[in-house]
Amino acid sequence: MASKTPEVNPQQEQFGEVKWHNLSIDECMALQTTKADGLDPQEAANRLRTFGTNELTPPPKPGFLMKLWYQINNILIYILIAATILSAILEEWKEVALIC
Repeated sequence: MASKTPEVNPQQEQFGEVKWHNLSIDECMALQTTKADGLDPQEAANRLRTFGTNELTPPPKPGFLMKLWYQINNILIYILIAATILSAILEEWKEVALIC
């Protein structure tokens, strides 16, 4: 089967405006610098040197205050705080001590 190279405006290809989902497999392969059986080892080594490994950087770990906020930010905690404040206003010190 003879594959014809699709007509793509060079400006479109430069800015990534090629509609890859509309192209056939042969058309996609003609536009890329790869083969159906993958990259040869030399090209893979070049891309590894140029672009690095294909890994995502892990998200930053939350700090102490953010972890504390995640623990406190809960409706049950808010209810307990309100019950403590109400018990303190009513001078029910045993209740305040039990809730805390």
